[in-house]
Amino acid sequence: MASNRCNICKRFLNKEGICSNPHNNSNLCKRCGRYLNKKGECLANHKLMKLSRIYKRYCNHCGEYYEGRGKQYCSRKCNSQINSLFKKGHKYNNHPNSIKNRFKKNMIPINKGIDSRIINECRICSKEFKSYNKNQIFCSVKCQGISYRKSNRTFRQLRKRIWQSQIYQNWRETVFKRDNYTCQECGLNNCYIEAHHIKSFKYFPSLRYNLDNGKTLCTDCHNPLRGRR
Repeated sequence: MASNRCNICKRFLNKEGICSNPHNNSNLCKRCGRYLNKKGECLANHKLMKLSRIYKRYCNHCGEYYEGRGKQYCSRKCNSQINSLFKKGHKYNNHPNSIKNRFKKNMIPINKGIDSRIINECRICSKEFKSYNKNQIFCSVKCQGISYRKSNRTFRQLRKRIWQSQIYQNWRETVFKRDNYTCQECGLNNCYIEAHHIKSFKYFPSLRYNLDNGKTLCTDCHNPLRGRR
């Protein structure tokens, strides 16, 4: 019995038994019937066009050298023998490329007995410790917390000394006189006022006594700005 489909493109034939695809025309694709570009390639992404690259390598299963479209295996037979190992009930250890088959029994690894860690010295307790990171400074989280508290404590002590110094008191008075003892945000006069540093007191030490960096504020306007710079 004659089939109703074309032998080349598998399309349905018309009543006269002729395919609607003109396969004899060189400007049309023989597979889908579309017009070819100037290079003679079809605009449709066929599977055969994607696998047009030819590989020259050794097969992962049988080890024979081949030139073909297969990326890992030389034939469908080798590919099916490998895929049969991945059926239900089989583990990855049966695969020829698994770690179990690469490192066999009684095989000694290259890095056995070699400690690749670096010896560092803790900045707080001066204890030697091993670490894979050469930039690690502290031996434990406890020492890291002590260093953080120490740095904050030293800054607080230094800040108290600066506030009690005569230079800071003179800078504070000049800022108040310049702003006429009024808050620059809400405009209050008869309240407790403070000298505010526009750029942070901690991170800009060179601008601590600069008059342009000072600003008069009341406590209600100054408190929301603390720790937000």
